[in-house]
Amino acid sequence: MIRLLAVVGIVLASCGPSAPRPATGLHASATASGAAKAATGVDPYDMGRATTADGTIDVKVTDVGDRWSHLENTDLVDVHATLRIGGDTYDVTIDRAMPRHPLDQYTTWFAVALGQEQHGDTGIGTAELPRVAPEIALWGWAHVRRNGQDIAVSAPAHVMVMKGGPLKGVMLLVNDEDKGLIGAPDGYLSVAWPDVASLSLPSSEQAWRHFGGLVALVVLFAAFLWLASTEPVGGATARS
Repeated sequence: MIRLLAVVGIVLASCGPSAPRPATGLHASATASGAAKAATGVDPYDMGRATTADGTIDVKVTDVGDRWSHLENTDLVDVHATLRIGGDTYDVTIDRAMPRHPLDQYTTWFAVALGQEQHGDTGIGTAELPRVAPEIALWGWAHVRRNGQDIAVSAPAHVMVMKGGPLKGVMLLVNDEDKGLIGAPDGYLSVAWPDVASLSLPSSEQAWRHFGGLVALVVLFAAFLWLASTEPVGGATARS
């Protein structure tokens, strides 16, 4: 029994948050370019009232995985977009992760989520958008320039990349919840590209992560069986 408890203690200790993890994890990226739609008016999610736009967006993320708290966040976000809407040009850079919602209204998965359901009736994000499970979703703080002039240096932003479904393409939202983007006509940016030009997902990395977890469980189970089979039986020890 002592040996069994020792193995359990070692396993539990190895799983604990002994030190901050490095910024490595599951990498994903996507791009879109060309014609897009930009919402206008009071509803940032109503693309039926959208105006034409064009531009490019380049998305790179690293999902480190679940941490014990947002204070240990090391998710990486790197988004660069150039948008031409009407007679204005907007440059948007998102390179600071948002590990938690500013008002704690819902989870942001420490800034990066891959294949996680959100919006609709999920309670995550706005219910004004349909329920979706983007291949890539991120939350971060955006630096926004309009015609070369700063209009925001730390605006809440959300990006989704979807291969299919009702919101197929790439969607960029900046200040869509509070419409506080001073300098933009309607107080926000809501732009959707209908097609994903390129998409890279960490399929092999995820498979190896799952395989490694399975191997660890098998090894642990085998260790328990071995220890149980070699532990002296209490009754037999007493009779001897």
